[in-house]
Amino acid sequence: MKISGILKSMRHYLTNFVQSQLIVTLVSIPILVGWGLQISMMTFIGNLIFAPILTIFLILSSIVFFTELLGIPNLFIVKTLEFVTIFWDIILSLGKKEWLCGFCKPSTFFLFLIPIIAFLMLLFIKAKNSKIKFLSLLGFCCISIFCLNIVPKLFNNQPQSSTFYDGKLTINFDTDKNITLIDNGFFNTKSSPEKTINYELKQYLIKTIGKTELQNVILCKPGYRTFRAAQALCSKLDVKTITLPSFEKKLSKSAQCEFFKLKDLLQKNGITFACQN
Repeated sequence: MKISGILKSMRHYLTNFVQSQLIVTLVSIPILVGWGLQISMMTFIGNLIFAPILTIFLILSSIVFFTELLGIPNLFIVKTLEFVTIFWDIILSLGKKEWLCGFCKPSTFFLFLIPIIAFLMLLFIKAKNSKIKFLSLLGFCCISIFCLNIVPKLFNNQPQSSTFYDGKLTINFDTDKNITLIDNGFFNTKSSPEKTINYELKQYLIKTIGKTELQNVILCKPGYRTFRAAQALCSKLDVKTITLPSFEKKLSKSAQCEFFKLKDLLQKNGITFACQN
């Protein structure tokens, strides 16, 4: 009797949890897609794991805080909190870029429809029909993701090559939507090329073509910041080839250091390095 009661409680908890996640997903997807942010395919599992861990972490942190104020010995609690933190870090380190997926940005009207329809479903499906509500939300979430993946490909034109910042950065798209990025001094003008890649370039690629895979990155103006940017590109995006045309200028010591860091990173990640004469 007790086991059946526990199983029933677990099933009820999981059903409510998944339904809550479906609602959050349907509301957040338009925002993420509109901003050019990627969506993790492990969101549900991650939240299922981290919701209890976060609760334990907050409870232990609060106990440590108040015991410190009151002068109560708390060594065991502190050690437990450290163990929870280490376990959290281990789980986070298992994350992979392959778990992230992006979608081309469709029309704003289409994005607005998703949360509106979800709200109407919650409004008109009665609370007593919990199974129908759950299945309806699950089905609509799957349909929304399918449409986000298909609709832009059907109605959006082939993306055109784009030039930015007076020709200092060029992004070429071929007929198979493979991307070639040509840096003609763009990254040398940025004090923090990593931020530019993370918050501008990456979002532009996702909104335009729905992926962050670069077939080729050509570095026409090598330098300290250029090599730093190339490292950030290889870390944040899926880069296949880095191409360095021949050049005559002498690199500074800091630029040489970043160049060798880049070569080590390329070798570690299995990225092709090509030199052009």
